[in-house]
Amino acid sequence: MCEDDGSGCPVFENLHGTAYASCFKQWTVQSAGYGPAAGVNLDDDGGLVLPIKQSAANGGGVMFGTGLVDTDAYVKLIKDARAIVDNHPACTRPEDCLMAGTPFEYWEQYLDLINVMFLLGGVATALAFIISFAFLLLELTLSGRGTPMQRLVSSAVGALLISFWSVASMGTVVGFCGLADIQLSSFTAMSALISTGLAVEFSVHVVHRFIEAPPDKSGADRVDYAMEWLFKPTFLAFVTSAIGVGMMGLSEFEFVKMYFFGPLMIAVLATYFYGIFAMPALLCFLGCLPALGQNGVIENGEDEGLGSSDANGTGLAPVEDAGAGQI
Repeated sequence: MCEDDGSGCPVFENLHGTAYASCFKQWTVQSAGYGPAAGVNLDDDGGLVLPIKQSAANGGGVMFGTGLVDTDAYVKLIKDARAIVDNHPACTRPEDCLMAGTPFEYWEQYLDLINVMFLLGGVATALAFIISFAFLLLELTLSGRGTPMQRLVSSAVGALLISFWSVASMGTVVGFCGLADIQLSSFTAMSALISTGLAVEFSVHVVHRFIEAPPDKSGADRVDYAMEWLFKPTFLAFVTSAIGVGMMGLSEFEFVKMYFFGPLMIAVLATYFYGIFAMPALLCFLGCLPALGQNGVIENGEDEGLGSSDANGTGLAPVEDAGAGQI
């Protein structure tokens, strides 16, 4: 069971407690020079006492995982095992005591998943603000809208609004995943972060169009001005995103439907609602935000009242009767 030079030592993998105890007893009896670690409970014949535990003097902790039925149980197992290893006198170096196996390879992510989500969520929100601010400021500057101060104020307020809905989108994805009993994991965290980008995609155009509305309009009229132009293309963008994500709902693998289709569909629905319905509703009360458009002129340069054609719908200049039949 050992190398001839004594450098090797058998490793028991994928054995339950009873099988491990049996192999351990054979190993200690048949392999000269090897024995159990100090503090392990043994019976009179030198076998391990089941369930395999340390002695009371060494904490009495169970050495095999039991009752591992949910994520909390696995996390507790990892924390308990680490506490024993970190305080054991034989584990002076990291390589002296190596913990391995499925619990450590997969469930270890849950030890600091919440902290990582807060960190990445903060970074994503900061990037949403920076990108939105840069886009709005650059677009308003290149089109020569307003004064430099008006452009800075409008861009900063618009970026703050977009960042707010980005945070709301992340919270909505995590919250609805919890209501749907979708376990929080790195996969659901990824969907929550993706919602940040979707929120920016939908809302930045609404804010931009709202800022470029003519200044003679009220907040509600500016929202109508923006959504009259944007509702159809944003709806089509939502439909294409929903169809793409919906394909995963047809997967035969429950894992794909649970951890990819569900969270991503929540992200698409939430960001569309926030960007196209909640954002315009909020903007109705922000008529004080500088409007940098031109009175009587809409975005594509047409006259606001008549558009590209005259009132008679012919596309020609109106004629005027001079009283003698002349045009």
